[in-house]
Amino acid sequence: MSRTTTAATSSFAMEKTLENTPTGSSSESEAVLPLAHAITLGKLPKGESSDDEIARKRQSERRSRQRRKENLESMRQQVKALECALANVMFVRDSTEVWDEFSDDDSVRMREFLRRSTTTQRRMGELESEREELHRMLRQYRESVSTMRRLMKGMELDDWSLRVSRWRAVTHATFNMWTLDECRDVINDALKQIRDFSLRDDMVSSGMDFHGWRDRRRIDTSSCTMHFSFHKYYEGVGDAMGIADKFWEAHLNGDEYRRTLLGPNVKVYYEVLQRVTSDICIIRCVEEYPTMPMSIHKFLLLFRVRTEDRYLHVVKSLPPGDIGLATDEEDAIWATTFHWSTFDILSRDAEGKCTKCLTAVNGTTGSEDPQYALRWMIEALVTVVRFETLVGGQRLLGF
Repeated sequence: MSRTTTAATSSFAMEKTLENTPTGSSSESEAVLPLAHAITLGKLPKGESSDDEIARKRQSERRSRQRRKENLESMRQQVKALECALANVMFVRDSTEVWDEFSDDDSVRMREFLRRSTTTQRRMGELESEREELHRMLRQYRESVSTMRRLMKGMELDDWSLRVSRWRAVTHATFNMWTLDECRDVINDALKQIRDFSLRDDMVSSGMDFHGWRDRRRIDTSSCTMHFSFHKYYEGVGDAMGIADKFWEAHLNGDEYRRTLLGPNVKVYYEVLQRVTSDICIIRCVEEYPTMPMSIHKFLLLFRVRTEDRYLHVVKSLPPGDIGLATDEEDAIWATTFHWSTFDILSRDAEGKCTKCLTAVNGTTGSEDPQYALRWMIEALVTVVRFETLVGGQRLLGF
């Protein structure tokens, strides 16, 4: 009984003590809490952590100042880079405001380098123009010398057969067989150029319509290179692929090549040096036109690609190499030519015969002699018209 009374009395006394405890501000309440209870609540007593807090603030301020310093230095470097880029784009102004520039050594050296680079680039452009003009004058000089040499020969006997014999001997003595992989490298490059050519939009047309043929071309006088394209639509052809095969076969025989493509007035040395496959050949050709006092030499790769509805026939110049070095003649000009012919079947009848097709002759040609490049456009058109006349006759000439 006494133990029960004592416990009740103690409990009552504790409740009274809690009721009489003052309820002031939170700071005052925290001030009277014991240290162990304050740590339990996650707070330090007032005045105990002031030194640590000040040290932490100072450390944070030092890190903040360091970051600001690094950011400022980074922005300065970016400004320098932008200044150099702007000076390069604007070709370095002749006079710049001093207060708009950095005066450190790196910026000064960079601006001086850009100024000298611009001056050098401008001078290189002037020298390039002078070089092109000198090349043009040199071509005119060579043409004049060649013409005078031919005129001075007068009525001398024609030595064409002797020259052909010499060219053939030199060719066979210096020609090295081509491998299939070497030919494929040239073919892949040619197909890429054909694809790029089909995307050109800078060619113009004269508006002509010659036996159904229409033209597009562009002449680059600085490099004596001409880009050309002729196309024509045919209806009721029947066997378009057969005509394409005849076009291929004409390039495998020198006499047929001259008869169907060049005509009787052009002197031709034409020889198939190597048949790599049934669709790839290496050709050696020399042409001499009546009104052109020089021999046009060519070393060519001839190949064809055919699908069900398209036939591609390509002629591309190869580097003459030892053949060119051995053919040392004053009147010889090595021509660079690249042209291709396409036969596209547009529609067929119920029996599968071609009822409409598109034929196109495209390419580029260049030479040291500008006359040859300018004349080739007419020669190319005459060539295709001559071929369609001899092979197809009136059936193809109709349009």
